[in-house]
Amino acid sequence: MLKSHIEIKKNPTGNYYFIFKNRHHFVAVSKSFETRIHLDEHLSFFKQHAKAAHVYEGDSNGDFPVFQVISIGANNYRFQFLSDKTLPILQSDLFTNRKQCLKFLNELKEQIEEAHILDL
Repeated sequence: MLKSHIEIKKNPTGNYYFIFKNRHHFVAVSKSFETRIHLDEHLSFFKQHAKAAHVYEGDSNGDFPVFQVISIGANNYRFQFLSDKTLPILQSDLFTNRKQCLKFLNELKEQIEEAHILDL
């Protein structure tokens, strides 16, 4: 059985994106990139910086890159990875409790550098 891994995909409009998936099938999906080169650049940045990125609930102090944990309504949480103040590079599934969201985030941070890439 695969451990956590990264899948590179192409959507119907021809843009590229990547998915981080753990062994429990929780996922975090990247934004779309117009070219494979842009995807590779952002994926490389993400793999290099995710482990050391700070985790904030709410707004960060401008200390990028960061993981931002967001509460959406009652008992719904997700996280996103921001390299700067622009759109997030990656966003997680929606979780029904904060503890599970943080558990997946910590697993991603620990395993992202060694995650196997499954290409198109």
